[in-house]
Amino acid sequence: MFGWTVMRIRGRSMSPAFENGDFAIAQYLPREANLYIGDIVQVDHPDLGLIVKYIATVSPSGVRLIGAASSSIDPHATGKIPRERVLSRLVWRIK
Repeated sequence: MFGWTVMRIRGRSMSPAFENGDFAIAQYLPREANLYIGDIVQVDHPDLGLIVKYIATVSPSGVRLIGAASSSIDPHATGKIPRERVLSRLVWRIK
């Protein structure tokens, strides 16, 4: 069984899926876990630190991310993220 964690959402880039101050239950992902377009994931971004975004595309070389809100950082600015930087999948929102 994979590990679980509770995290607090900071910021508004994932609104309305997650609002600033919400909590989320997330499942840690092993490197071999399948990723899917539309998954909401926590990523250790090399420049931005820990961020939460939707997966926009999946390829063997990594994933591209997108936020939910129009104020979210541009997907081109986050770049392609290597699979090993995807830490967990958010599965439940707690308001």
